[in-house]
Amino acid sequence: MEHHNIVSSIMIGKNNNMIKFRVRQMTINDVNTVLEIWAKNNLHEGTQTIQSFMIQDPEGFIVAEQIFDDDDDQDEKPKNDGETMTNNGESGQNSAPVIGMCVGIFVHPTIAFIGLYGVQPELHGRGIGIAMWKRMMDHIGSLNAGLYAVPEHLTMYRDRAGFQNPDDRMLIIYESDQDDHLNVDILVNSIPETKIHLITTEWYNKVIDYDAHVHGYIRAKLLPHVFNEEGSAAFVASNMTGEKIFGYGCIRTNNIGKAMIGPLYADNDAIAELLMHYLIFYSNVQTRQMETLLLIIIIAMFRMNE
Repeated sequence: MEHHNIVSSIMIGKNNNMIKFRVRQMTINDVNTVLEIWAKNNLHEGTQTIQSFMIQDPEGFIVAEQIFDDDDDQDEKPKNDGETMTNNGESGQNSAPVIGMCVGIFVHPTIAFIGLYGVQPELHGRGIGIAMWKRMMDHIGSLNAGLYAVPEHLTMYRDRAGFQNPDDRMLIIYESDQDDHLNVDILVNSIPETKIHLITTEWYNKVIDYDAHVHGYIRAKLLPHVFNEEGSAAFVASNMTGEKIFGYGCIRTNNIGKAMIGPLYADNDAIAELLMHYLIFYSNVQTRQMETLLLIIIIAMFRMNE
């Protein structure tokens, strides 16, 4: 497809604060550093989620790496002043530190979604994020794209980045500022004529069909990898015969060592609570460390191009 970038293409920027950096495609070897940067920005992601989505659209994953002048300490210089790319797109030996990331991937041939956008906190305001954003938008081109914007950044994405079509639905993340244990005993733990199953290969087609009804497009390439992420578990709710699905959910370990539920889709609140009950009590994920933070409201913003 024409919107894909060449793997070996690079962009080099140098700002007034003497930070010289290169923008390139992310590799698997960058994932741990990217998750650390994400955590430093108080943002959370599953430890294996990036790997799953990289299979969907690897060229949409962008990082910035710091590069050094010839007179810098030899131990700090990247070999060959940059990234060595092997034939399979994996990173070769390179000491250049990754200092930021930005992701814009095609979840459908004509629809992209943007996320995982951040820079080392001490390097904010130096043009690194803008450079990565431009490279990522080159990948997306003129096709439709969406993102989640926290309220304080909504006007920036709407007025400066062109995401002028807010969704009438919001993603509301409920978190607690309490240090005590979650009160999971109040969750629905059974529903007549409803069974909960661990998602195994025999459930894939039905769950993928259900997910397509939720999203409006088929995610058959992505979901099997999501269901098999290391340190995760996934359950599906169905009727007693298994012919009809009522919802499904996943739980995984995130980048600060805690449990994180999502995605979770259900026909109604009771099914959602039942799935959450099973995810907490019957998965092998260390749910005793469920996140305890504050309520965040995130608004989906879209750029629609005819």
